[in-house]
Amino acid sequence: MTRAFGRVALVLFLVLAAGCATSSGTGKKTASVWRSLSADERARLETARQEALERRLSGEPVAWGSAATGRAGEVVVVRTLRLADGRYCRDYRETLRISGKQVERHRRACRDATGYWRTLSQKA
Repeated sequence: MTRAFGRVALVLFLVLAAGCATSSGTGKKTASVWRSLSADERARLETARQEALERRLSGEPVAWGSAATGRAGEVVVVRTLRLADGRYCRDYRETLRISGKQVERHRRACRDATGYWRTLSQKA
């Protein structure tokens, strides 16, 4: 095994192991956690989301948080693509840390005619 392959295997293992410690964003219980965000927290999340989608490279996180509640999270673009209709879209991951737990959800947003990134769907 080459040294480079060993490093890649180690990184992959660490990523997969970290994923086991988080909750997926598909369950009803997880959805209620996201709905529990205050208006201020939602605004902070939306600002971080727009920053990540508009200005950041894939893999570069944008953090947000609320000192008042202690809730925090980040938005990370996973990939950029162009749909058959010509729209640019980005798949992204949102992570939320609340009460010592971490939940995440995967979504896709596309740029609309005004230049705003609109979330289309949850990614499985």
